[in-house]
Amino acid sequence: MPNGNWYGFNATELSKKRSHAMNLELYFAQYYNDPNAVGTDRVSREHFQYANPKFLEQENGKWKYGEKVLSLHCGVDLAFSESTGIRKIKRDYTAISVIGWDTDGYLYVLEQRRFQTDKAEVYYQNLFELWEYWGFPKATIESNAGGKVIANFIQDEMRRQTANLIIEAKPSTRNKEERIEEILEPLYRNGSVFHFKGGLSRILEEELRLSRPSTDDLKDSLFIAVSTSKRNTKPRITTNKVNSGQVVKAQNRFLNRRRRA
Repeated sequence: MPNGNWYGFNATELSKKRSHAMNLELYFAQYYNDPNAVGTDRVSREHFQYANPKFLEQENGKWKYGEKVLSLHCGVDLAFSESTGIRKIKRDYTAISVIGWDTDGYLYVLEQRRFQTDKAEVYYQNLFELWEYWGFPKATIESNAGGKVIANFIQDEMRRQTANLIIEAKPSTRNKEERIEEILEPLYRNGSVFHFKGGLSRILEEELRLSRPSTDDLKDSLFIAVSTSKRNTKPRITTNKVNSGQVVKAQNRFLNRRRRA
């Protein structure tokens, strides 16, 4: 301050406390009022890649990025509260993620939605609108026991609309953070995931980057979609031709085995 006084922690003392801190997240939470320690991002900004929307198109009922056909899937992370009146607490967001795999193993986050509601028809309407546009064949809904009721309602409504969409209700059995660390984060670090700029991409990237983001619903729904989807695979060559013109069957267990001298 102009009068010579200063406010805050002494820089020397603060550096000593940091050097002795066993947990940087607790250190930043105590001294910076921020539970996310600087330099300890789960996924760094450099791992986020962006696809060009002009290469995304639908052809003969299938979505393609460039020349590659995408295999689509949808994941839904339900959030709702059964409390009412003054005891009613703020609900987390329900989030929906639509993804597509290409034959080279690249993942495209095509669209995401998030909303808060306690009405079953709102869950259905959002999922139905996404299905109408993207045409994914299956949606996986993960939640606690109450989510089964919502999943059944959505399934019944889809049947009434004669929508050819498979709804699978899946209870959460393991810690989500552990599962995301095992499956989702390596995909980003390996450069296998592409986002499209705009929409909810910024919020998703913050959820992926920070250890303790303010929300994690988009990240959870993306994990559900990825972990329950099937990737496109390139067609395998089932036969190999030898110089003599004969065809050797690929299932021969001695195929490609080296001869001993």
